[in-house]
Amino acid sequence: MVVAIHKTIPLGPVPMEPFRVDDLDAAFIAYPDLPIEIVHGGFASSRTRR
Repeated sequence: MVVAIHKTIPLGPVPMEPFRVDDLDAAFIAYPDLPIEIVHGGFASSRTRR
């Protein structure tokens, strides 16, 4: 079993607290043997790089 935690980037002027990753420390400490995966969302570019 792997626990995946999804974080993303903020869109617009919103509170930053939900987007931080330092809120995960308690989970890492409480469950040291549990595989935890942090997935960070972002934007895909529509530009082709040359």
